[in-house]
Amino acid sequence: MNDKLLKKSLDVLKLLKSEMHDDIDSKTENELNLVISQIEKELKDGKKRVEPDEILSILGKCVAFFKGVVDIINFLSDFLE
Repeated sequence: MNDKLLKKSLDVLKLLKSEMHDDIDSKTENELNLVISQIEKELKDGKKRVEPDEILSILGKCVAFFKGVVDIINFLSDFLE
């Protein structure tokens, strides 16, 4: 991956981690930490450590979590109306 895309991916993953730190399960958090660490090392020394599908997989898990939250909010708002 090119450095610019890696840096953007790293920023997004760190932002997700900071926003979701209390709400994600430990397995997903560990995977997120691993990918963040690998991206940081790759940016530092240029050795390929992260496949794009790994980043997408982690982002997909985070998006699934947010979709679940949205579904709960929608359910509750319908219930309260």
